[in-house]
This record gives sequence, structure tokens and C-alpha cells, in this order.
Amino acid sequence: MQEIKTKEELRTIQVGVLNHIDEYCKVKGLTYYLSGGTLLGAVRHKGYIPWDDDIDIMMPRGDYEKLLNEYVIEDDSYYKLFHYRYQEDYLYPFAKIGDTRTFLEGDYNTGIYVDIFPIDNIPDDIKSQENIVNKAIKLKKIRDNKIYHLKNPKGISGYIRKIQVDLTRLKNIIYSLKDTVRKIDENAISSNTYHPSKHKSILAWGYGHKEIMPSDVYKETVYVDFEGKKYPAPVGWDTYLRNIYGDYMQLPPENQRYSHGFKAYWK
Repeated sequence: MQEIKTKEELRTIQVGVLNHIDEYCKVKGLTYYLSGGTLLGAVRHKGYIPWDDDIDIMMPRGDYEKLLNEYVIEDDSYYKLFHYRYQEDYLYPFAKIGDTRTFLEGDYNTGIYVDIFPIDNIPDDIKSQENIVNKAIKLKKIRDNKIYHLKNPKGISGYIRKIQVDLTRLKNIIYSLKDTVRKIDENAISSNTYHPSKHKSILAWGYGHKEIMPSDVYKETVYVDFEGKKYPAPVGWDTYLRNIYGDYMQLPPENQRYSHGFKAYWK
């Protein structure tokens, strides 16, 4: 395999995946938006956040499920949809579309990918909101702890952290890692019984309570610049970004500028 050595090359491949998704959604009439740090980068930098190295998008649950159920690409295409419902060893509660000509070290073999998160309804009263979001956060912690032990079978350096994780495992040993991933998704899907709702959130992953948004945030689509092209964003992008990042136009301190640090290769 040939290593992808520069961030610029990695980003070019990611933008290629995004353009594929963009074209597919246009043909199929599906709604999606840039999300998270990708949307922040579009608004603040008209492209990637300078230290970022991934792309995130989000889709209303109905469009997301259509994508999962109907995504079909020509046999010779190198783009592929990944979801735990279809790949037994895929261990995320949300979808990715990846470029299978490439390989990412240390992760499920999606190749270089774009993350796709479903947007779900959420109850309007505060107590019910807290219950369903807290459940989502708890399940994600269980999933992450199980992943950590899977990747570190001999234990974790740091005695206190090891005890915390082991107690979590004992408490939740009845559920397998795959069961936990499924439960995260089922919790998010169950929230859509609150319909109509004045609030929405990303429950399958996301930023927890910060991601509870007024439904009007997603009422319409506008377009923002990202790496020389316009892509869809929710009309309430300012509310969305302020809820998650606060004063999002200010750069964070250097010690809070994170990237995944991918090691990627051409197959």
C-alpha cells in the first residue's frame, strides 16, 4: 500500500466522497446538511477548519433511512455505504460512506469516509429531553468503554481509569458491543414518536445536550461555501453553531485544536 502523506491529499479524497453524496442526494431528492466542525469550517473559513481532517454531514431521519434502504451504486463504483445493520463488524450507530480504494489504519475498513448522522425529533418538555439525551450519552460511554477494552485487552494504564471502565463493563456485561450500538440507534429512533415536535437533536452520536435545537433550525436549506463549492446548510446555522460552540467565530486555544491524526493509504 502507498501511504497518503499529506493532509491536502486526504482532504481531496474526502471532498470527493462528499461530492458523490451531494450528487446522489440531488438525484434521489434527499436532504442533507454539513454538520459539526465541517459546518463551522464552512462558515468561519469557507473550507476546512485549518487543523481538521474529516467531514461530517447530517440528514433528517426520514431521508437518512431512505439512504440506508435505497443506496445502490454501480458494481464498479469504489464508494460504499457502511452501517451496523449491513456489516456485522461495523461498530458505529451511524452511517459512513467511504472510498474503498483507500485504507485507514486502526479503524473499521471503510476507507477514507464521510460521517452521516441522523437528525431526530426530541420531546419538548425539559425533563423528557434530559432523560432521552442522558440515555444516549450513557449508551455511548458504554460503547466507548467496550471498544477501549476490545483494543486494549491487557488493561488500561492508570489504575483509577481501569477501575471505572471495569465497573462499567460489569454493570453492562449482559449487552454485547453490537447490542450496545443497536441500542444507541434504537433510542434515537424511538424519540421520533414525539411528533410533531418543536425540537430536534442528533442522538446517535453528537454533542449531547448542546445539540438540542429548535426544529426551525432545519426548516429550510441555505448554501455555504466549502472548499470552493457550495453545499447545503440548515437555515438556522447560526443558532446551531452557537448552541454547540458558543462564540464560534473566535479560534479556540491551540491546546483545544484537535484532529483525528489519520494514517491513510491507497490500497
